[in-house]
Amino acid sequence: MVRTHGVIAPLLNLGAGFDYEATGKENVYLNGAILGYSKRELERKYEEIVEFSELGHQMHIPLKNYSSGMVARLGFAIAIAVESSILLVDEILSVGDENFRRKCARKIDELRQKGVSFVIVSHNMDQVKKLCQKALWIENAHVRGYGEVNEICAQYEAYCAEIKKAQAEEEKRKAEEAKRLAEEAEAKEKELEAEKKEPLAEEANDQPADSSAKVTEEASLQESSQDAPAKADSDNKAEA
Repeated sequence: MVRTHGVIAPLLNLGAGFDYEATGKENVYLNGAILGYSKRELERKYEEIVEFSELGHQMHIPLKNYSSGMVARLGFAIAIAVESSILLVDEILSVGDENFRRKCARKIDELRQKGVSFVIVSHNMDQVKKLCQKALWIENAHVRGYGEVNEICAQYEAYCAEIKKAQAEEEKRKAEEAKRLAEEAEAKEKELEAEKKEPLAEEANDQPADSSAKVTEEASLQESSQDAPAKADSDNKAEA
């Protein structure tokens, strides 16, 4: 069981609960009411919200015409404008352009100095170290570590380094295995090609022998035909 004291404001999904058909001003009161603030409190903080969000006259146009960055800026401005004791933060401290991000960081520091507590869910260790004194490392719904922020962050970073190293080794192993299989396939292909060429080579070697035999036979026939008239002449001379 978690026991809390004071007002809790979420900086989670900025703009959650906004009505995109309503104007920015109307959404200040709508979102503020969702967070548990009275209309009087929101009226007192309205100008501060507008100033921080830097939306000015755009507060009077529907949110459906806002960019995602403008919506996030308005949600952030509403969440931090109210008097909260605890802020729930989920990696949303990088909304808007560079100037607005610096502005958000300054506001967070200001809230810390006022004693506001932060519960931050983040993979950004620099952000966690800057805003927190204690850290809770959770993996797959199990607590891996809890204690001083630098100590827990160091454990988490070492764990991530091990995971990264293991992934690199696995990728290397897979690459080597793929290379080996490719080489085996190439060798098998060459072997099959060589087997296909062997019958053709044997057939090619047999053809000159047959033609040579035919030439020899034809030459013998020609010699026989040439000898026949000579023999007939000699027989005729003998008779004479």
